[in-house]
Amino acid sequence: MTDMQNAMIRLAQQLKLPLPDPYSQDWANEVADSSRVAEWLSAYESGHFDSLEMSLLMTIILESFNDLLGDGAADFQMWKRIEQLLVIHRAIHADSITHGSLNDEANPDNWFPLTHWMRLVRDQLPTTSG
Repeated sequence: MTDMQNAMIRLAQQLKLPLPDPYSQDWANEVADSSRVAEWLSAYESGHFDSLEMSLLMTIILESFNDLLGDGAADFQMWKRIEQLLVIHRAIHADSITHGSLNDEANPDNWFPLTHWMRLVRDQLPTTSG
C-alpha cells in the first residue's frame, strides 16, 4: 500500500469517511461534503495530521467549500480560516493553490466557483525567480 493510500485510510477512520476503494484516484473529491466544512477545518486546525493527511484534508475542505460557493451558501469567516491555513502551510498546499487558481485560464466562465478566492491566496504568496 502506498503512503497516499495509508493517509486516506487514516483520514477516513479519524473523520468517519467512507474508505477509499483500491482504485480510488479522486477520493478526496468523492467524500467532499459542504455540510462538514466547519468540522473539517476544526480537525485540520487541531494539528493532529502529518503533511500528507493535511494535503488530503485541505483538498476535501476546498472541494466542499467550492460546493458551498456554487450553492451561494459560503461563509466569509470560514473562507478566512481556509485562506490562513493555505498561506501558513503553502508548501504543503502549493499544488492545490495552483490547481484552484487555474493560472492558464483567463475566462471566468471556465473557472471553478473557488478560483477567484484561490487566486487571492496565490497573489499573497512570495514569488520565486528562476
